[in-house]
Formats: sequence, C-alpha cells, structure tokens
Amino acid sequence: MSKIQELEKFLKSEPLPIEEKYLKNAKKFTVLMSTYINDDVNDLDIAIKSVIQNTVVPDEIVIMVDGPVHDQTKVLLDMFTNHYPDILKVIYQETNQGLGITAANGVIYSKNEIIARMDADDISNLERFEQQLEFMHQNNSIVALGGQVYEFDEKLEFKARRTLPLNNDDIVQFSKLRSPLNHPTVMFRKSSVMKAGNYQNTFLMEDYDLWMRMIEKNMIFHNIEQDLVYMRAPKDMYRRRGGFKYLSVYHEFRKRLLRKHLISYKDYYKSMIGMSISSLMPNIFREKLYKKLLRNN
Repeated sequence: MSKIQELEKFLKSEPLPIEEKYLKNAKKFTVLMSTYINDDVNDLDIAIKSVIQNTVVPDEIVIMVDGPVHDQTKVLLDMFTNHYPDILKVIYQETNQGLGITAANGVIYSKNEIIARMDADDISNLERFEQQLEFMHQNNSIVALGGQVYEFDEKLEFKARRTLPLNNDDIVQFSKLRSPLNHPTVMFRKSSVMKAGNYQNTFLMEDYDLWMRMIEKNMIFHNIEQDLVYMRAPKDMYRRRGGFKYLSVYHEFRKRLLRKHLISYKDYYKSMIGMSISSLMPNIFREKLYKKLLRNN
C-alpha cells in the first residue's frame, strides 16, 4: 500500500473531532478553498478532512462554491457546516465566475491575515500547517510561503515530485520562465495580496499573475523543501495544458510581463519557443515531456 493510499484510508475512517476539541488545536489563520460542478464530491470530502485532521488547524475554513453544483456536493458541505458551524463557512456564487474572481472574493471574505490555499481535489500533508505557520511567524518579511508537491494518479500511486527553488532570489529568477510557487501549497498574508491587487480574472494564469504582481512590488517569497500537498494528476491534466487556446492565453500573459519589464526578451522568446512546442505536440508526448523536464520522478 502506497503512502497516499494509507493516508486516504486514514482520512476516510478517522472520526471527525467535535468542534470543541477541534478548537483546542486551532490557530488564527484561514484555509481558503473553492469548488465547482466538475469537482468530484469524494475528492472534496478527502481534501476537507485533510485540513481538519492536520496537527494544527485553522480557526476558519472558507469554501467558495463557484456556480451551481450537484446535490451531493451541497449535502457534503451541509454536513461539514453543521458539524463545525463556527469554523467552516460556505459561500455560494449563483453563477460560475471562474477561478480568479472566486479566489479574489474568498480572500476578501476571509477574516484572518494569514490565508492558506487548498484545492478541492488535493490532500494536505497532515503536518503542513504546523510547518508553515511556524515559518511565517518566525519570518515576518515573508509574504508568501509555498512548498513542494507530490503528484499521484487515479490508482493513488505517486507519479512525480514537483519541486521549486527555496530562497527568494532563486524564486524571482525562476519566475521569469515558470510559476515560482505551487499554488495548492501556498500560505500568504492577506494584506500583501490585497496590496498587489488580489487575484484577477486572468484565465489559466490566475496564480502566476498574482505572484508576478507581488514580485513587481519587491515582496519576499520562500518555498520550504518539505512536500506539503499530495496533488491529483489525472490523465487529462496534460491535455488541458495544450492546444491553441492555451498557447494564446500564455502568449498574451508573457507579452504583459515583457511590457512591465518583469522578464527580458530572452526570457520571453525562450519561454514561448518551449511552450509552443509543448502546447502543439500530441498529448502523450506532452505528458512525457512534463515528466522528464519539469518534474522530479
């Protein structure tokens, strides 16, 4: 049995602590998640439980529901809110607004200065928040803190490890070609995100766009070397990162970075050549390219 299989088995079988007991381990920070109609309800259940069963837990969990969802999802969220009425808050948006607007609304709604992001289909390391909070409290200059992720497939077997540089100088250099933070792992300071303009409606580039606006304001980032999140990597993940539409969106984003002098012409052309090859090749080859060049197996 793989590590992720053991973790999922534990989360499915472990009873939820009552709210009074939960609050004894709670610290003043918010976990912000969003979900929409295409999210699997069982994955969402495990994702929420991986937050609740952490060694240190948030005193607020905000779940943004982006548009209409299945009745099963509503039933699940009602169960959690009934169990944790003072902790878990579900915000329903009547229409699908997209990730950028939904995340921006979630940041505004969150009551705490420190916010941790979490995807609706991923699983948090059960020591994730303890590690991140300690680091953030000891390093007041850090405004955004990420970590490494392990990707796993439909069989709950590990596929690859997505690693990023640790210190700010290396992160800034890395950002010139690729997104410098693994978004599902990030913990940030709300005031800094708001100062940079919050998430915006930048299709497919919402997090990368935010990080670059924060870097533009000379804000300090860090990645810790621990694996903070186990991330689902279904077969269609690589398909979504290809095609003319994806390449067009990426092209416009890179041009905007170039105009703002956040990247050089060398960075621009290097990234566009690489993305053009990746986006236009058959999906089976794109998957192999990501595994060979962009991940650590």
